[in-house]
Amino acid sequence: MIVIYAVYLDTYFIENLLLDVSVLVLTTLLWDKRLRWKMIWAAAIAGAVVSCGLLLFRIQGYQVRMICNLLQGFLVLKIAFCKTNIRELLRGATYFYTISFVFSEVYELLRGKLGEVHGLVISLGVLTIISITIAYLKYCKRREKEDVYYEVEILSKGKKIQVRALYDTGNVLTEPISGRPVSIIEKALVEEIWKLEEIQRYKYIPFHSVGKEHGVIMGMEVDGLFIRKDDERIERYGEIVALYDGKLSSDGRFGMILHQKMMLEKRNGL
Repeated sequence: MIVIYAVYLDTYFIENLLLDVSVLVLTTLLWDKRLRWKMIWAAAIAGAVVSCGLLLFRIQGYQVRMICNLLQGFLVLKIAFCKTNIRELLRGATYFYTISFVFSEVYELLRGKLGEVHGLVISLGVLTIISITIAYLKYCKRREKEDVYYEVEILSKGKKIQVRALYDTGNVLTEPISGRPVSIIEKALVEEIWKLEEIQRYKYIPFHSVGKEHGVIMGMEVDGLFIRKDDERIERYGEIVALYDGKLSSDGRFGMILHQKMMLEKRNGL
């Protein structure tokens, strides 16, 4: 993508190949896309070939070269992210061209002071360090998301149910009469309990969701709800759980969604 002048065509190809790979990796991380190394290398090879072609044909004129570079960039992005639509591609192009421009400026500055080879190596090293840092921060963010899972024990009618629950700050479902918080659980997991419950402990809870402005979900009051993570344990009594007729997690990672108030109260020391 960025023109780096070299004496030999093979050297020129390798330099542009490495540069395109580095820029594409950083673009992918900033764009929050999944790293697909085969597609990134294929796109980088295509970009390096085009760069060599532009060098061989000696494209003249600033505007013509600018248009060629823009088209080359979109070609590289389309290969690397083949299923991306035009709108998303324009967003990715913003990252791609911004990184390319900043890199070219840094490279030109270092090349003038350290020479071509050292300037290129240091510039690529900076890109690599930035990419590793962003990747690490994203990894930490994913670990934080994993930390919101809790082991929950539900006690009712002398029976106990063990389930893994997700703490979701977006769950603000409440029972309309009492205003008590409502957690959500897969109906199949507590079927043995809810069939034994007295009818007066059933709750009908209105809710809103995407594609369904007004809905009603059945809930029930349980004797105890014990939330555990590592050495922490929270005990709550007389809580309401809504019975979801289906799967809450497509990969089966959790079967219950805790109400946001559960953990907020715990963090506030209540």
